[in-house]
Amino acid sequence: MDRRSFLNLVSSIGIVSLPPAIKLAPFNHLGREPQTSFSFALIADPHASEGVRDGIEQYGDAKTKFFRCIEKIENMPKDEQPDFILVLGDLHFHAIEDELSKVNIPMHPIAGNHESVEQKKQLRQMFPKDFQINGVESDYYSFEHKGVHFIGLCNAISPDHIGHLCSNQIIPRGQCEWLEKELTKNEMPKIVFAHIPIEPDGQDKHMYLTRNDSRYMAELISKYKPNAMFFGHHHLETRQFNIEDCSITILRACSWNFHNVPIGFGIVKVTPEGISLKEIITGRYES
Repeated sequence: MDRRSFLNLVSSIGIVSLPPAIKLAPFNHLGREPQTSFSFALIADPHASEGVRDGIEQYGDAKTKFFRCIEKIENMPKDEQPDFILVLGDLHFHAIEDELSKVNIPMHPIAGNHESVEQKKQLRQMFPKDFQINGVESDYYSFEHKGVHFIGLCNAISPDHIGHLCSNQIIPRGQCEWLEKELTKNEMPKIVFAHIPIEPDGQDKHMYLTRNDSRYMAELISKYKPNAMFFGHHHLETRQFNIEDCSITILRACSWNFHNVPIGFGIVKVTPEGISLKEIITGRYES
């Protein structure tokens, strides 16, 4: 795909800040709608093994800030409580392995570039129901929930801040072929989540997927019409752009952010009409 063709796929070239709640994606271009309304939470970049950060010392270390998100989620009214949590990489879950029993809502994590090969292995062992394909250990996986197909990608390798869909660090080989099959499996709405985002202009930029992987993902979006994609990694204010009808969101981190951007997490509501996102701010930097 040449650059002009790629840009024709991008509905909104600029990345814009999200208000507190926004409609992300309708389901009107799909043959099937979700079976029922539900919500799920998004937590990006817990960095759970890190200490306190300048400007937000009052919220404690990263582990404390992560469990602050969990506490807020679990204390939501029953009719608003999400069904599960997607964790968008840079987990450092080895730092909280002994405390996961405190979490009462199911979690579906994916690895980030802070997860080494050994830590990816630990993550697979901690969440064995997720990290497998046909009984084989895998760094990527999918699951279905109330009529929606969720696809978790492993696109980060340690310690590279540029994203890759193929690497010796990602098992098993063949993630791209697997992804294409997942996108064609059924007529369910599809939501993709991973750590490192697509570059919206198909350029070669730091902190995004490689140029070729970004363009490849854009081709898949054009061909298979997933509804939404969610990423972390940037440690900035939550931003959103579209490629055709697919809404792509890069979520603020829950542990620390650049430029004194408040920390927090997201709640995604799924209804037969579409998807919307509301952000919950859990901490602000001192002015």
